[in-house]
Amino acid sequence: MRPRTLRGLGLAFLLVFVATVALVGLSIYAVTHDTLDREVDRRLASEASALVGGSARPDLPAIVQRIEALESRRESRDVGFMLVDRAGRRVAGTLAIRLPPAGFSPIDRDDHIPGVVRGRALVVPVGTGHVLAMIAESEPIDNFDSIFIRVLLLGLGTITAMVTIGVILLTTTIRRRIADMREAVEAIMDGDMDRRMRVDASGSEFDNHAQLLNRMLDRIQQLMAGIRHVAHDAAHDLRTPLSRLRNSLASLARRAQGDPLEPDIAAALAQSEDMLSLFAAFLRIAEIEGGDRRSGFERIELAPLVEDLAAAYTPAIEEQGRTLLVRAAEGVRIEGDRQLLNQMLANLIENCLYHTPSGTTVSVSVSTLGGRATIIVADNGRGIAEGDRVAAMRRFERLTIDDMHKGHGLGLPLVAAIVRLHGGEIALGDADPGLKVTINLPAA
Repeated sequence: MRPRTLRGLGLAFLLVFVATVALVGLSIYAVTHDTLDREVDRRLASEASALVGGSARPDLPAIVQRIEALESRRESRDVGFMLVDRAGRRVAGTLAIRLPPAGFSPIDRDDHIPGVVRGRALVVPVGTGHVLAMIAESEPIDNFDSIFIRVLLLGLGTITAMVTIGVILLTTTIRRRIADMREAVEAIMDGDMDRRMRVDASGSEFDNHAQLLNRMLDRIQQLMAGIRHVAHDAAHDLRTPLSRLRNSLASLARRAQGDPLEPDIAAALAQSEDMLSLFAAFLRIAEIEGGDRRSGFERIELAPLVEDLAAAYTPAIEEQGRTLLVRAAEGVRIEGDRQLLNQMLANLIENCLYHTPSGTTVSVSVSTLGGRATIIVADNGRGIAEGDRVAAMRRFERLTIDDMHKGHGLGLPLVAAIVRLHGGEIALGDADPGLKVTINLPAA
């Protein structure tokens, strides 16, 4: 399975490195022992050649004398000798062991030779009736294996620890740079188009990548600003003649009282006012999404804000035969723009007024959970079908909810723009029956 995360990649590298270090350690251990064994074998072969020589009829008494002389001269007694006859009786040497097989063979603790932990044995024939056995330790010092293993583990363990620390530092550095980029991307997605990737002038790949992304963001911001200015200027330019047209129609309507054309003039006046409100909503969305309103954010407690707005709308709601319920928990605070939050809640309440029948109950609640402030505006009216909820959030998407109020298709998009500016999320759901709009905002 391929590692899919930075942590998994670092862990996989460490596992491979540890396995490699273990394999190298075992290889060094095996090669070292093999080298020592070869050196001991060469020594034994040299000693045997000096004792026996190459004669087919060796001088047995002379060999016995040389063995005794060698054993008497050796202070360390690291080589043992045993010369036996055809019957297996010891003729010379101090060794008293079971005869090893002919040639070279290993010796260990199981052979129960005093003072020998690891060694090598050499068995060679002497003439036609005798056999010479020689044994030498292959450990240069006492407890060589344990000392060698400790040294090996210390050295390789130190290397492993250093590499582990290096991998941790590397992954931490990479994770920190990725987190910086993610934080910048999230800020940009939340509407802070002036946010850029952190550049530390180190000349690293991350730094070069951050500079490239910043250049791309600068270009995108320039293009978006150009498009926004064109749309904004066009809307402003159109509002002026539309306002003049509306004023002319209003003047004409006042003079046409009692005239047969009065209903048509009134309808044209209503349409012009409708177009002006459409341009006002469009310009408001452009202003929210294009400007940096975060600089004017303040800490706002939601309960008083919701209660004051509900009090302002209660007379109109009751006059139309509807009921407004408010449940606002105390102490729920956010960082935001008071004017925009008022407009957001006003749009949601007005949607309930325009698109629900008489007798509908509208509820507004404020609560907090897990560091998020939650605002829910719900009604028990007709609601919006699940398949139409995505379309309801798109600009200029008009849903036929009733025959009286079709809307411009900018009410919910304006609410969504305000929510995004505050770093929140909006979701349309089912109030069973009716529509439930849930807004989650970061709590202060």
